[in-house]
Amino acid sequence: MNTITVARGIIYINDKLLVVQNKRLAANQWCLPGGKIDSNETPVEAMQRELIEETGIKGKIGKLAYVHQLFMNRGGDAAQRLEFFFIIDNPEDFLAADIAKTTHGLLEMNDMAFKRIDEVELLPSFLTEELKAGLVIGGDVKFVKNYC
Repeated sequence: MNTITVARGIIYINDKLLVVQNKRLAANQWCLPGGKIDSNETPVEAMQRELIEETGIKGKIGKLAYVHQLFMNRGGDAAQRLEFFFIIDNPEDFLAADIAKTTHGLLEMNDMAFKRIDEVELLPSFLTEELKAGLVIGGDVKFVKNYC
């Protein structure tokens, strides 16, 4: 089974979440900043690199909030996506993020903005209810499993 591992950052301030509109997603779909973990990286190292590439800002990587395991079957080929979601402890620094001033932003994204959770279709979808309920901020790491 092919496995793709990803690190994503939860950057939340003033009741808004930093979200990105990846060029591979539908126009109304948004996700958190982040990307694939390289073979020589830990999830934390990948998170740091991805934040710099996509936002131009060095993030203070906080607690691991979620591990999301997604099982996919595409044309008979089984695969899984394993995503690590980290709280970013310096959200105020990201208010100055400008995708035009990044190394990868314009190559990978159509837009990046702070939005209220109810303004976007957030992927993966389990995050919407978790964030609305404030469950992401405290507690233990949550493990989430989905199939598509």
